[in-house]
Amino acid sequence: MRMLFILIGLIPFTVQAEAPDALLAKTVTQLNKHTPLKLDDETRLDGVSGKNKVLAYEYTLVNYAKAELDLAILESNIAPVVTSGACAEASMKPLFDSGVSIHYHYKGKEGESLMKIKVAATDCKK
Repeated sequence: MRMLFILIGLIPFTVQAEAPDALLAKTVTQLNKHTPLKLDDETRLDGVSGKNKVLAYEYTLVNYAKAELDLAILESNIAPVVTSGACAEASMKPLFDSGVSIHYHYKGKEGESLMKIKVAATDCKK
């Protein structure tokens, strides 16, 4: 299987200290202006949503159906990259500081759920 590159900070946006709901609404609006967005030959960002202190990214692995993948291996390879990328991304800090967690949901080319990766501020301090 080819290496899947996860681009976290691809879409620049600026957030400032404010209430989590307002921060989420502003962030979602800014990010969704650019979706759907082909990130690489394997990955498409379909959209972003936010509520209840969760910013959720929806991705599709455009070349793979669930039956074609070993999900345990996929998640063990992608989760650390996604987590470290989210923690290193400066634009995520205000979100984490306001108590927001970031969820990454990956679907296969047929729309089936493959995995969900959740990153919170506490994951960045490990």
